[in-house]
Amino acid sequence: MKNLVFIAAFMAMSCTVAAQDYKHLYQEQAELNKVTQKARQAKAGKDAEKMAKKLEKQGWMPLPGKLPLAKQFDRAYNMQVELNDDGRLKYIYGTGQSTANSTAAAQMAAATAAREEIASAMGVSLTALIDDRKQQNQLSAIEASTMDEIALKGKQIFSQDLGRMETVIEAYRVLTNNNIEVMIGIAYSTAEVSKQMSNTIKKAFKDKGLQTASLDEKMGW
Repeated sequence: MKNLVFIAAFMAMSCTVAAQDYKHLYQEQAELNKVTQKARQAKAGKDAEKMAKKLEKQGWMPLPGKLPLAKQFDRAYNMQVELNDDGRLKYIYGTGQSTANSTAAAQMAAATAAREEIASAMGVSLTALIDDRKQQNQLSAIEASTMDEIALKGKQIFSQDLGRMETVIEAYRVLTNNNIEVMIGIAYSTAEVSKQMSNTIKKAFKDKGLQTASLDEKMGW
């Protein structure tokens, strides 16, 4: 929200502010983002400790060979507030839980659920971006329609081709019936998100005979 407010103010002054002032304002916003991020990271550390203690009381433990829960959640929470140089979130984060009669089966199902959550988030993110570009009249009707089709099927389309992701939460607990419940948390770089969205949309555009030359510029990728 703060970034959106800044952008709106930035655009409103476009007729009166010189180029050097734009650079100055951008630098100020970058510094503000750093301060905000440090404050968020400090809070993330405290929240991670609370969450770890709560889960440990519920019988949760790190999977064998993995970091203690407090360290896992500290890393996960920090990644959820980490910003890129342009002030946007650096990662999309997804979680999944599953129960099975073996750790391996529960782990696989939980990881799949986390990946699907990320794919769904990508669809939502693409819809918001398309709406923004429509309002700025940067997309033709057929371009917007083609992108809307992809966003609508986001989970189905994006989950098939997710790139390299970081698994940051790996925990399990043994239930009273001896089944195993596993919790997985995965972080996916927003740089990879943009790359995947771009490739997916370009393929759809080519299938319809649409130009792709200015697509990345229009979408800000």
